[in-house]
Amino acid sequence: MAPRGIAWAAPLLTVVLLSLALRPALWGRPRADGPDLILISLDAVRADHLGCYGYDRPTTPQLDAFAQSAERYTRAYCQEPWTLTSHMSMLTGLYPDAHGVDFGRSLSPKIWTVAERVREAGYRTWGSVYDCFFLDPRFGYASGFDHYEVNQTPAHRRCSQAIDWLLEQDRPAFIFLHLYDPHSDTGEVPYEAPREFVERLAPGAQGVFEGWSGADGASETLRRVNEEGLAMPDSLRQRLRLLYDAGVAATDHAVGGFLDRLRGAGRLERSLVIIVADHGESLGDHGENTHGFFLYNATVQVPFMISGPGISPRRITDPVSLVDVAPTVLDLLGHERGDWIQGRSLTPLLLGTGDLA
Repeated sequence: MAPRGIAWAAPLLTVVLLSLALRPALWGRPRADGPDLILISLDAVRADHLGCYGYDRPTTPQLDAFAQSAERYTRAYCQEPWTLTSHMSMLTGLYPDAHGVDFGRSLSPKIWTVAERVREAGYRTWGSVYDCFFLDPRFGYASGFDHYEVNQTPAHRRCSQAIDWLLEQDRPAFIFLHLYDPHSDTGEVPYEAPREFVERLAPGAQGVFEGWSGADGASETLRRVNEEGLAMPDSLRQRLRLLYDAGVAATDHAVGGFLDRLRGAGRLERSLVIIVADHGESLGDHGENTHGFFLYNATVQVPFMISGPGISPRRITDPVSLVDVAPTVLDLLGHERGDWIQGRSLTPLLLGTGDLA
C-alpha cells in the first residue's frame, strides 16, 4: 500500500530545488478543460428494478435515459452486500480485507482514496452522504474532501445542493453523492417515499403496514423477520416491493433533476458521470428481507453506468465490480493509479482500445 502521506516525506530541500516549470507535471495539476467527476451511489438499489436492466415497471425513466448515452455493465457486482465496506471498496479500489474498514476499524492513513488523489491534482472535492452511520468520517470517508457533510437530507435536496456547489466555479470538481432514499427505513413502513411516487407505484400499500412496526421502526422489524422468524404475510410481501419501487422512483427523479441542471449549465458533456449502487435488496427473495445475510444476485448484482467525453453508449457483458471504480476514475483523469490498487481499470472498454486484462 502506498501511504497517503508519502508526498510529505521527501526532504524539504528537494521541494525547494524543484523547477517551477516541472511543478505542474509532478503535481498532476488538471488541465483547464479537465472533466468534472460525478460519482452517484444509489444505496440498496438492485439492478433488476431499473427499466434499463429489464424491469417492466416505470421506476427509472431518468436513469433509463442516462443509460442511452452511457456504457452500461450488465454483470456488475459489489464485494459485500452492505454499505460500510462496499463504499470503501468503491473509493479505494481495494477488496474489504485489504482496506480493512469494519465496525470499530477506520481506514488506515497509509491507504489513498480517490478524493485524496484528485484533490492533490487540483480538483475541488465535495461529498454529501446520508446519515446512516456507515459513511461517517470516523471510518475515514471524509479523507480528501474539501467539504463532507453527513445528514438526513432527501435525495432531491441533496442533488440540488450538490449542483449549486458545483456551478459556483468553473474549476473541475469531484462530487460524491450518496442517495439513501430507496433503503429500508426507521419509520412505520419498510420503504418510504414522497406521496406522489407512492400514489403512482404503490397505491394503498402504506396502509397495510399500519401497526406492523414496533418502536424501533420498520428496518428493525424486517431484521426480526430475517433473524427471529417474525411472521410476514404474503399480502405484506407483495406490497413491500411496491413501496421499494416508489423509493427507487423518487431517487431516479432526483438524479434526473441533477443531470438536467448539469446539462443546462453546459457541464454535462464535459463531465465524467458514474452511477452505481453499493448493493441490492432481497425483498423476500430466498427467504431474506433487506440485505447482508446471503450472496444472491438480488443483493450483490448492482447497476453500473459510466458516461463522459469519448465514451460511446454500449452494453457490456464482461463481469466488473465496485473495486474497478477507483482505478477507472484515475485512468480517465490521467492520474497515476498506483500498483497497490486491486481493481481493474475499465478504460479499455470505455474508450474502445481493447479488452479487460
